[in-house]
Amino acid sequence: ESVREAGRVVGVVRAAIPVTTLDYLVTSMKYRIFVGIILISLFSAGVGLVIYRRISRPLIEMREGAEQFARGELDYRLPIPDSGHLGSLSVALNRMAAQLKERIDMVVRQRNEQEALLSGMVEGVIAIDMERRILTMNRAAAALFGVRAEIVRGRRLAEISRDLDLQEFVDKVI
Repeated sequence: ESVREAGRVVGVVRAAIPVTTLDYLVTSMKYRIFVGIILISLFSAGVGLVIYRRISRPLIEMREGAEQFARGELDYRLPIPDSGHLGSLSVALNRMAAQLKERIDMVVRQRNEQEALLSGMVEGVIAIDMERRILTMNRAAAALFGVRAEIVRGRRLAEISRDLDLQEFVDKVI
């Protein structure tokens, strides 16, 4: 910049920063930016991990609960997370397990009643499906055919009896 006195240039002032100082400032700024990027990355990773765990924990609990349901542990109840959709899913799965347990208990009770009724009968009783496979057989029928009832379940009637009259009767009934 020029210095003027009475309209005349009497001198020139020059202000400058040494290049080494500029290099130092640029290097310092790069270092600060690099440290800032690392700190922001670490903070972002931490926040991401917290969010991931908050979302994944209820899903992991639901998966483990569903595996317990699959193993037949229908008395287990899933914890209900605060999240609306995941909470309603947990409630629905818990309700499904309770209803499934009720239905299984009812089927078992009915089967036990049926077996008690059949085992108390002195007449031989055989239940056969449309493919002529034995569904159940009481003790009297098993003794009549000389077999064990639990072994012949699922086998065809013709495998345990060669009696043609019986097979014709079954054919007519079916």
